[in-house]
Amino acid sequence: MMHDRSAVKTGKPVNSRAYTKKEAAASGPRLDSRHYDIPGSIQGNVMHRQITRRGQKELIRWLRQEWRNQSAMAITLTFAAPSRRNTQQHLLAGKLKRQRKLKLNLRSRSALQGIVKGIHRDINRRAFKKAARRHDKKLALLVVWEGFQRGHPHCHCLIAKPRHMSWKRFEREVNEVLRKQPYVCHFKANKATNIGGWIGYVMKRRDKGDLLQDIDWELCHLPAV
Repeated sequence: MMHDRSAVKTGKPVNSRAYTKKEAAASGPRLDSRHYDIPGSIQGNVMHRQITRRGQKELIRWLRQEWRNQSAMAITLTFAAPSRRNTQQHLLAGKLKRQRKLKLNLRSRSALQGIVKGIHRDINRRAFKKAARRHDKKLALLVVWEGFQRGHPHCHCLIAKPRHMSWKRFEREVNEVLRKQPYVCHFKANKATNIGGWIGYVMKRRDKGDLLQDIDWELCHLPAV
């Protein structure tokens, strides 16, 4: 693993030593993901809160290394408030428990983070059942935001397939979760046949004034080692 132990940690990372002990505990569950920490070599290429071209290449190389042995699904999400008709359907179906939930500001990053976090939580529960709640088991996840500068934010996600689940079943579970999201107006979910190429595509410099900020470190989880 290409971690620099002097890394500056972002978001809410798990201490590396604590992670190792927890993973190695014979009585505990096997972890499927861990929080991100950015290698010091990448942090050294950040100037004026924006990553340099060299730092961008380092970041892409590091992410490709971390995800190199994973099977994953690539998801693109776009957001919109439900129409009046859809609102009634969601309320009746129990997807929206309170009318005031419709007042989300869909141009707010924190509001959209809550939607993506809920999607990740629901997929984890389908993948790991009770272990997702009892042991906080999570699938590895990479989230990159785009479009905030234009006022039409959307996100690209890479989520690892659980080893015990077939592709057919995983695709069905993911699509069922996404179809139930009242604020997701459109989504694409496909098997990532070339993860390295996908990472290079979403890391393009267009529409990324601050690449380190557009990667949502708070929601991301690295694949387990």
